[in-house]
Amino acid sequence: MPIAALFLATSDERMEKLREDCQLENENNKEGANEENNVQANRMEQRVLNRFYFEMMMLFFICAVIRVIAIFTRG
Repeated sequence: MPIAALFLATSDERMEKLREDCQLENENNKEGANEENNVQANRMEQRVLNRFYFEMMMLFFICAVIRVIAIFTRG
């Protein structure tokens, strides 16, 4: 009987250890997923900023061309 109790105690300890390991693994997976989502969000943010900068440069270029045309056609 004590051997069975000892076996049950060790199996309970093993199950508890497995639960803890699974919880840690799940937390690590969540952190990894969050990190991956952050990387994707940063990429998306960088794309949006690049698009904004491109549009501002095009606007500046168009305004400069219009200004040059206005200067040469004025006189």
